[in-house]
Amino acid sequence: MVDGVTNILHVYNRLAPGGAELRTLDLMRHIDRRHYQFLFSLVSGRTGPLDDEVRELGGRIHHQRIGPTFGRRFRRLIQCERVNVVHSHMTLISGWIMRLASQAGVPKRIVHFRTSRPPHWSNPARAIAQYCMWKWIDRYATHILANSEATMSSMWPRWRSDPRCTVVYNGLDAQPFQNRADPEEVRRELGVPPDARLIIHVGNFTPAKNHLRLLSIFAAIHRADPSARLMLVGGDWGGSIERQVRARIASRNLSDVVLVMGRRADVPRLLQTADLMLFPSLREGFGGAVLEACVAGTPVLASDLSCFHEIGRHFPDICCLPLAWSDAQWAERSLELAGGASKTAASLQAAQDRFSGSPFSIRRSLDVLCSIWNDAAVTAGVAAPQAMQTIPSGVD
Repeated sequence: MVDGVTNILHVYNRLAPGGAELRTLDLMRHIDRRHYQFLFSLVSGRTGPLDDEVRELGGRIHHQRIGPTFGRRFRRLIQCERVNVVHSHMTLISGWIMRLASQAGVPKRIVHFRTSRPPHWSNPARAIAQYCMWKWIDRYATHILANSEATMSSMWPRWRSDPRCTVVYNGLDAQPFQNRADPEEVRRELGVPPDARLIIHVGNFTPAKNHLRLLSIFAAIHRADPSARLMLVGGDWGGSIERQVRARIASRNLSDVVLVMGRRADVPRLLQTADLMLFPSLREGFGGAVLEACVAGTPVLASDLSCFHEIGRHFPDICCLPLAWSDAQWAERSLELAGGASKTAASLQAAQDRFSGSPFSIRRSLDVLCSIWNDAAVTAGVAAPQAMQTIPSGVD
């Protein structure tokens, strides 16, 4: 701790708009910057779309591409920045990061699992490397976090008997959802008829999001209801999956009814306008977009993943189906959910109230994380700082 500030070094591959990165930005907007400094080591060495936003929020970025000299450069960074906490959001290399942090004398070393399935390497050399990483996590990590019970169970099966382990849900800032959108105005902007069933999917174009199956299900929906429309919201930083999706849209003659919208800053108003979120993911660590739909009062039809059931403990509007079910079965259930009761001020308030009583608010997430980060300050014999800066009342 330097001059009353806890220096936290977050380790990411790159600052692209994924769930973990966006939630970290939310933390930066709410944390008390008088007591916490966020630093970033980006091991791909590449700039990302969120770099400038992180800097605007007071974060300091170090691009440190992994290579033969990475260990020496990483330890030097820790010493130069007087780091108190190393918080790794990687999976496979987190063991190495923990080992380097331990060698540099960092008192608090955190591994944060974000994916619900551990990587598996058939290549013998990589399998040995993976084994070493797990051993190093076990030896050097002082805390092991995960964004859901499902993620923790798949990545660290003995977590319930390991006192280092804590489930920390990705905290959501509910303020953007408190302003009720005008559905008619949004539909006019998008060119969607006022009486059309409007289905939304929010997620970057990655293999796990299962976009091609999503389109197959929507094609079945459209056959049953030709007025239905689909919004695809999210970026594609590689480009290949979005190209496949666009080709599939064209081949199924859905170009007039599927909107590929890219990354959007107005996701809350789009969710409030939609009649249904369709989310047939292959795997998820948490499913932040599903939680956002619930807070917006929009029903969700999702694949039968454990993390969605965790969210469903607090929100009754999530329905989960096995991916083995046919497109026709998914379409039938989609139309049932999309044709349910219309959204009212009372139903939206009920969604907000359920969120307030859930463990998913940014305030709760930050309180848990700061209690862990503060251990570094306490270890150094300094009073632990407060977690948050003052936030207007009514904002989680």
